[in-house]
Formats: sequence, C-alpha cells, structure tokens
Amino acid sequence: MGMKRFKRAVAVVGEYEKDGQTKKQYMTVGTLMQYDDGGLALKLDAVPTTFNGWLSFYDFDEDRKQAYDKGVTQAKAAVADDGFGDSDIPF
Repeated sequence: MGMKRFKRAVAVVGEYEKDGQTKKQYMTVGTLMQYDDGGLALKLDAVPTTFNGWLSFYDFDEDRKQAYDKGVTQAKAAVADDGFGDSDIPF
C-alpha cells in the first residue's frame, strides 16, 4: 500500500512583536500522509518544546515544498554525519 504527502503539519511555538502587532511563530513539525485507500498517517519530524498539543495542516505549495524538502534533507544529512559510523559507537 503506497502513500503520498498530503499536508504540512504545523505547530504554533511562540509569539513575537512586529510593527506593534503580535504575530505567531510557526514551526513545521512533520507531514500528514495519505494512503492509497484514503487513510491518513502523521509523520513527525520534530516535537517543539513550547507546544500546546495542537497541530494545523496546510497544503504544500511549490515554494514551501521545495524549502521543506531542502530542510529535511539538510537535517537528515546533519544526523547522518554525526561523526560516528555504525562500528564507532563508543559504548
């Protein structure tokens, strides 16, 4: 059974002031996936420390999709390049 990306999962992680207005700060925390049969699954990539438990789901647009993919790729590369190979685990 295959699945495809359906929506971005976004959490409000704080607030900030800009031009005298209070704005919300958002963090993309994962992806809502859709199975071929219509079922849904949530893939979390991060859980913010300042999180009230609510997630919002937004469509991917091409600019955001490319930035998201680039960020995920960079994050995976950073995790993969942690300086330890499988045989170099120090314990």
